[in-house]
Amino acid sequence: YSRNRTAIVPSICEANGMRYVGSDTFVQSVCQDKSLSKDCCNRVGIPIPKEIVVYSLSELDIFFPESHFSPPFVIKPLFSACSIGINNNSLCFTNKEAKQRVEELFELCLGPVVCEEFIEGDEISLCVIEDQGKIIQSCLSTYQDDNGKCPFFDRLYTFEDKMNNMPSWKISHSAEFLDSNIWRSIELLIRQFDKVDYLRIDGKLSKNKFILIELTPDIHLSLKSSFVGGFNSKGISPSMLMDLIIRTSLKNSSSRLML
Repeated sequence: YSRNRTAIVPSICEANGMRYVGSDTFVQSVCQDKSLSKDCCNRVGIPIPKEIVVYSLSELDIFFPESHFSPPFVIKPLFSACSIGINNNSLCFTNKEAKQRVEELFELCLGPVVCEEFIEGDEISLCVIEDQGKIIQSCLSTYQDDNGKCPFFDRLYTFEDKMNNMPSWKISHSAEFLDSNIWRSIELLIRQFDKVDYLRIDGKLSKNKFILIELTPDIHLSLKSSFVGGFNSKGISPSMLMDLIIRTSLKNSSSRLML
């Protein structure tokens, strides 16, 4: 239940002078907090949805999301990953529904909770590998059903969806145009974060505008994941991708050790 759980391994490695693959302790801690990481992204020009954070049940007396932004609202844990705590009931259309879902998450020990405006649009993942602050490989990973449409255009990508071993959609790479300013903003974010190595930036593509959902440095690396699956669809096989990540990570580690 610790908000710092993904930072434990890099912390141990850093304390013992060991090289490791992936984001450092600071990046892991920041990205685990959905609200804090969105604030960091907003500062470098990555658009974010409106939100309210509920840190305790005592705040429910003044929790009226309809007075801040239009429904529907996404109610989800502030610190969890892998869509834990996100199901079909997480998309709420009234203050009453939102309050009830907040209470349910606290009862499951998944608080604090963030209430976020729902953005209608294709769900995509911007996947990047960085070398000393510069993006050297990237892909725009998408989800497509048999009709070539995103199944999560007007609904949430839930925990149950992620656990589905036989999904009705496939992961693919999209060559669709994305505002180059977004890639520049991501690179600026990486330089401020320092050791990232590889990162997945999840979001919605709404009216050709990218809007952030969350940052994921502790990436699931199976072929069915949006990161590995997206690069594989682009023509970069899993073995090629892992080799690139490890080699780049070693370079990043060496450059940081020389500072």
